Amino acid sequence: MNIRSKTYRGRSDIHNPLETPVTKTDGRMVRYLKTNTIIGFHGHSIYDVGKYFLNSLFRENLTIRASSLSFNFFLSLFPILIFLLTLIAYLPIKGLKSGLINEIHLLLPETSSKALSDTIYELLNQQHSTLLSFGFLLALYFASNAYHTMINTFNRRLPQRIRRHWVHNRLLAIGLTFLITFYGILTLLFVSKFYQAETYIHKHHWFAEPVLAWIMVLLEYIVLMLFVLISISSVYYYAPATKHRWRFFSAGSILATILSILSTLLFSLYVNNFNSYNKVYGSIGAIIALMVLIYINTLVILVGFDLNTSIEKAAMTAKLREGRKNNKG
Repeated sequence: MNIRSKTYRGRSDIHNPLETPVTKTDGRMVRYLKTNTIIGFHGHSIYDVGKYFLNSLFRENLTIRASSLSFNFFLSLFPILIFLLTLIAYLPIKGLKSGLINEIHLLLPETSSKALSDTIYELLNQQHSTLLSFGFLLALYFASNAYHTMINTFNRRLPQRIRRHWVHNRLLAIGLTFLITFYGILTLLFVSKFYQAETYIHKHHWFAEPVLAWIMVLLEYIVLMLFVLISISSVYYYAPATKHRWRFFSAGSILATILSILSTLLFSLYVNNFNSYNKVYGSIGAIIALMVLIYINTLVILVGFDLNTSIEKAAMTAKLREGRKNNKG
């Protein structure tokens, strides 16, 4: 993120009167934080946004909220996976199945991806109409519960919110379930096209094989990052009951995307190279690793959301200062 000095009346050394005032006792670092902002903070100082953000991270039970949310998403994971894989078996798109398998191995630790392999191959190679209907209803129920919990968690954290009927929240949760699933299928479609292009390029020897493999991995990560960014941005945009919706690509969604990708890769690297859940926990090691990964990502989503609410709180504080200034004037 770009840090820029806030300029008032052509001078960068004059502090915005609507922000926390700079005092003579402030050190150089504090003065810098009070007189500079970051793109995405809507002109509010790093200091004002940061004090609300740090308070939400360390004083407001972030880990407890993440634990509750991750449990609901863990319950929704397998029904969604069953529905998605069974649906893919009906889609006559070449390379879609192999693209899904590669993405799972790319994302998950080795122990977790192996545990899912048998189920994945069985569902991809067989078409069960009864399983499709059962998986659809089960996925819809549990996934909407997960998103419904997320909506309620978000709304409890908002500094200002509008009242919504519970039916509205439930329909919104169902809509988010379909929307994120659609994003996932679209991502797999792009990946399948990449592999078709790889076969064509390899056949005509346009690139050396190591270079082509590197390009393919890079493209996969780019598509994956876009999927995560758009999915998180959609959740932040539609889920909170705010009076005014945040921007679709917000500072919180960008932060959450970066942290999600990095934490997932680092955790997978740790599990694959420095720790063996199977040796410690036996056959349930893969499930434990998957639960930890879900917990980490729900924690990241809450961190990004708290950053957005911190920006909103800084804006509200600035408006209060402006009102007091006008009243005095």
